Amino acid sequence: DVKKVTSVTYSVRYNNGEYVEDERLTKQEYSFNRAGDLTEYSYKDYEDSEYSYRETYDYDSKRNELKYRKYDSDDHIVEKDKNKYDKQGNLTEASDIDDNKTCYTYENGNLVRKDSYYSDGSKRGYSKFEYDSDGNEIEEYKYDCSDHTSTRDLKEYDSEGNIVSEAHYWCDELLSATVYSYDTDSNCIFEQHFDEYGDVDRTIVSEYHNGNLVSRIWCDGAGEITSS
Repeated sequence: DVKKVTSVTYSVRYNNGEYVEDERLTKQEYSFNRAGDLTEYSYKDYEDSEYSYRETYDYDSKRNELKYRKYDSDDHIVEKDKNKYDKQGNLTEASDIDDNKTCYTYENGNLVRKDSYYSDGSKRGYSKFEYDSDGNEIEEYKYDCSDHTSTRDLKEYDSEGNIVSEAHYWCDELLSATVYSYDTDSNCIFEQHFDEYGDVDRTIVSEYHNGNLVSRIWCDGAGEITSS
């Protein structure tokens, strides 16, 4: 059985306070299989049909996404992804519309390496991942096709598994860094971003009550409030 949900957006026009007509602007349709997985999505733009498109999704018996396709307004395929999985449901291989391929390697359930290849089989680059004793990802190193390190991402966690800091590097040069603080319910209440020079770029302060966000304030590098 297929379940379909339709959402339509209208523009309503009035003249001297009196309703005149409404104009259909867009229509979105969602189709789901019996398991509740999205199998097709379509977007129709009545004002400019060029922006209309649809997407389809195929799954295996374990509900892993096997194929994805995106069609333009003329129903030509413009994006296409194909995936493979191991017996544990881990993604092991993904390919795109140009037949570029990415392969994934796992150890103890953690992704430890990701290799990318061009359609002719030549290497594009790869990434390596390291984890702490709790299974949290703490390092990611990205390498180019010549085995040179391009980027490096480092993360630290608290005892609850929340990220308390992360830093991004280009080779050995800092690109950006962020620190986080949490309340006793693991809601992030303080977030501060730093630029490549180590200077504060922006700060976000949040307040929660019974798990619900009640306020959030954004400040620039000088501490001036920019939004709340």
